Amino acid sequence: MALVITLIMLSVTLVMAIAFLAISRRERVSVTTATDTTVARLAADSALAAAQAQIVADCLTDPSSFYNHRLIVATNYINPSGYFIGIQNPVNVNYDFRNVDGQPLNSDDLKQNIANLMILPRAPVMVSATEPYAGRFYLDLNRNGAFEDTGNLFQVVDDHGNTNILSSPFSVVGDPQWVGILERPNSPHSADNKFVSRYTFYAQPVDEALDLNFIHNAAVNKTVKPSPNASGIGDSFLRNQGVGSWELNLAAFLADLNTNQWNNPLNLPYQFYEPYAVNQGNAFDDALAMLSWRYNYSYANLASMNFIFGTPNPFALDNTDEYSDGPPQLAPANINESLVGNADAPALSWPGADNPNKFFTPSDFFDQNKSRSGFVSRLQNAGTNSVNGKQPTYDRYTFYRMLEQLATDSLVDDGKMNLNWRNVTNGQVIVGMETN
Repeated sequence: MALVITLIMLSVTLVMAIAFLAISRRERVSVTTATDTTVARLAADSALAAAQAQIVADCLTDPSSFYNHRLIVATNYINPSGYFIGIQNPVNVNYDFRNVDGQPLNSDDLKQNIANLMILPRAPVMVSATEPYAGRFYLDLNRNGAFEDTGNLFQVVDDHGNTNILSSPFSVVGDPQWVGILERPNSPHSADNKFVSRYTFYAQPVDEALDLNFIHNAAVNKTVKPSPNASGIGDSFLRNQGVGSWELNLAAFLADLNTNQWNNPLNLPYQFYEPYAVNQGNAFDDALAMLSWRYNYSYANLASMNFIFGTPNPFALDNTDEYSDGPPQLAPANINESLVGNADAPALSWPGADNPNKFFTPSDFFDQNKSRSGFVSRLQNAGTNSVNGKQPTYDRYTFYRMLEQLATDSLVDDGKMNLNWRNVTNGQVIVGMETN
């Protein structure tokens, strides 16, 4: 009987020990997850603060920045004079060349360079040697596998692959660079002052940019392509009186963004014909593809003015072409809609209505389901185009010129799951809700 009782007690003890170990392991995982969540959130806060500080700094150093904003990205601190051999100082950081002879840094130089990291430091990125972008210190937003620097260029590569020296610097914005966060940010990097996280950012001047979600139209024929890469229905964009943002010409923007890709006389150049003929060219085809996705591939998905304003026939005879379907006002004489017999039809779908689908992030530009394969190919070709083994500067910076001028500020980040912390319950976003 004593033996049985002893065995029972041992069994209970074993179960309790196993339960304790399981709970301890689960608590340890929970603490690790909570720690990682906090670190990720603090890194995101640091990125936001850094972007705000850069905007304010630009305004303080250049008063025109108050009304002439530009695209800014996170960058690392680099001493433009080069790395000074053997000098231990936070401002003695350069990853490319030594000051004394212009040669690349050797192993000892690299060690001291890393020990000097403190001001906007470039945290070393350790990954597998088989990783194609091992040690990459930048966010490759334009997906060309190469680094586009930010700052003043004194030499550029032209469309023929020739390197030209500039008499005055040419300012460019390139890939956002990763900035490391140290355990003690007021001291240089060392064995006991490690990097705990890294951040990057790009800040887009949306007040001076076109809104991709509210430009362009298909007002003449009121039809769009049935699927992303379908052909047959031509573009029917029309700009008449310019009464709304839907009359801004997305195709014209693309044609001017990179003439090699969207206005090449040898490959479907930009041709604006409406309302007398169908608009043609790669620029119009790509603009129509993005517009089709916004309309969810049917012009009928747009609400009418009657529905939006809740009253019959609003603005039908106000001598303004709110529907942008013509005829074009070529002279003051045909401004009277009742005389030219072209009153707006407010019961029909209106190109100024909110669209079913909207673009949100830069990655949307590379999604063939939201545009078409031709647009994605041209965007990628611009970033990877090589002539005589060199990438023309004009082409490789196409994506960042686009980001500076084409924004998606009309849509909030709604209904998405944050990878750093869970913030959705029952389909609703709850700000500040932590993960388990």
